[in-house]
Amino acid sequence: MTSPHVTGPPLDDPSGLPDEVAQAMAEADATAGPRQPAGRGLVAALVYCGLCTSVVGSLGALLIPTISETQNVSRGTAQWVLTAALLVGAVATPVLGALSDRPTRRTVLLCTLGLVLLGSVLAATAQSFPQLVIGRAMQGLTYGVIPMATATARAHLPPDRVRSAVAALSVTTVTGAGLSFPLTGLIVQVSNYRVAFWFAVGFTALALVAVLLTVPGRDPSAVGRPARLDWSGAALLAGALASLLLAVSQGDEWGWGSPGVVGLFGTAALLFPLWTWHELRTERPLVQLRSLKHRDVALANVSALGLGAMLFAGSSAVSQLVQTPRSTGYGFGLGLLLAGLALMPSSIGSQVSNRFVQVLARRIPIQRMLPVGPALICLDMVFLTFFHDQLWQVYSGTFVQGLAIGASFVVMPTMILAAVPPEQTGSAVALNQVLRTLGGSIGSATVGAVLATATLKGELLPAEHGYTLAFAGTAVGCALLALVLLLAPVVQARRSAATPATVA
Repeated sequence: MTSPHVTGPPLDDPSGLPDEVAQAMAEADATAGPRQPAGRGLVAALVYCGLCTSVVGSLGALLIPTISETQNVSRGTAQWVLTAALLVGAVATPVLGALSDRPTRRTVLLCTLGLVLLGSVLAATAQSFPQLVIGRAMQGLTYGVIPMATATARAHLPPDRVRSAVAALSVTTVTGAGLSFPLTGLIVQVSNYRVAFWFAVGFTALALVAVLLTVPGRDPSAVGRPARLDWSGAALLAGALASLLLAVSQGDEWGWGSPGVVGLFGTAALLFPLWTWHELRTERPLVQLRSLKHRDVALANVSALGLGAMLFAGSSAVSQLVQTPRSTGYGFGLGLLLAGLALMPSSIGSQVSNRFVQVLARRIPIQRMLPVGPALICLDMVFLTFFHDQLWQVYSGTFVQGLAIGASFVVMPTMILAAVPPEQTGSAVALNQVLRTLGGSIGSATVGAVLATATLKGELLPAEHGYTLAFAGTAVGCALLALVLLLAPVVQARRSAATPATVA
């Protein structure tokens, strides 16, 4: 059965993807059957839900000092407002992604946003620290919203609109953070942290209304009763991810050689292979690991893990650097509001590169653009290694980071969607996002360890060379990742060319 979209987008197509990618997506979508017409404003509603993910998910980052003081807990204990959301998000995202591949995806999205709304209310009204952590844990469900939004877009939009919608969804994480950080800083300066969580209540409530009004109900292309969810795979993956992320996030606090951290790493090392074995032998697995045999899917996921680590490492170092007191001789002493504004150039850069990539992809195969993101971050980190004593230099660095994010975060899901069938969209994008989150945790923990080694005994703040090492290390990591992404297609092409001669 042929599709009217097989020929790919014309030059004025807003999706801006090359013919081979457009054809692959169109051929896959042609097998999915009829679509239920989308309501007006569907794309805008889904993009707003993506912004909700970033705004609500990043609320706790700048609030840790304030929460520590208000709740009378240590900084290490206050860190749980981030850790709890991260753990729940990483564990829930694969399950939510799999559920969004079913005809009841609208109900799943509404229930998820409803739980996030409830968590925001709990956090805003918390009279105790445990209640605040529970609220933040429920807010962590927002990490699964973007895979659900991507699956919804693919189910209810024509292929040409899917591509532009995915491009817009892909950069909402950095755009939302660029809005959330300065807004959080402003709220804390003029009021208290509870107002920030009440803001999350209003933001999430609007997302709920938008989904109710624009997202169609059941998918008429789905026939019969959906298959049973792979709960065994979900439990194994949840245990593996929770163990690994908890070990990485608490390594500095508990000690990397402590029995708790070593035990968690050991548990993760046991559960990940067990989960892989289970998924490869299950008829309907939670995550289709066999899709990793496709080169584009594998490279997109390798890029997600590596980029997550490098981006979080670089942004974490920048965030701490600009808030370091001027008395150290190298810091800028910015308050919460100005420190949050330091991320605004990143949001602007991501929007610029998002549009540039869509134009460039009309002439260049999108797979060739995958190394661009790591290469840009590498150049940025090299620059910051030698030049970070002026605020304009730091702002320039965050702008280039935004360019890298906009380029990479559009390319990765596009490659995945071109390779997987529509009924695997949610789970495939969810895996990519989990790897990005996992990489971010590793990158953030690595920077923390580097800065800790640069902190003299009896001092509270690291020496300047700690930031220099963090930037330099991130540059090296990005250079290696870019090299891998450049060479992998060449190696595979040579192997494919040599295969017929070997058989003969």
